[in-house]
Amino acid sequence: MTVAARIWRDYPVLLAGLAALAIVGGAHGFEAAGYAPCKLCYWQRWPHYGVIGMALIAALTRRPAHLGLLLAAALLFEVTAWIGFYHGGVEYGFWPGPETCTGLPDTSGSAADFLARIERAEVVRCDAASWSLFGVSMAGYNFLLSI
Repeated sequence: MTVAARIWRDYPVLLAGLAALAIVGGAHGFEAAGYAPCKLCYWQRWPHYGVIGMALIAALTRRPAHLGLLLAAALLFEVTAWIGFYHGGVEYGFWPGPETCTGLPDTSGSAADFLARIERAEVVRCDAASWSLFGVSMAGYNFLLSI
């Protein structure tokens, strides 16, 4: 058996953790370059952090091929993929996103209420892709890489 085949067979949770670390590292790299994440961007990161944690557990317990951790990691990749799909749909205008980071502010009520809502509003919008390559945003790439 080749070394590569043995790594795929014996260390799938660790490989999943490295993949999640690369995806989150890329996101943090964009953040360091000045691309501020929105609320849905943060939602997409949480499952990746879980996969990274599972990889650490697998490494510390010396059971990197643990089936339960591998299934849980696969489920978390699926969760973040669908969050990315949802976020991409919000960016392309296919469906509305959370009111806290998309759309126009609610102008009903008094002027004081309106100003209070503006002060509490998040600055980064979820429905506007801050970066894209070949027409695919970071949310779209998260979906493609995680699925």
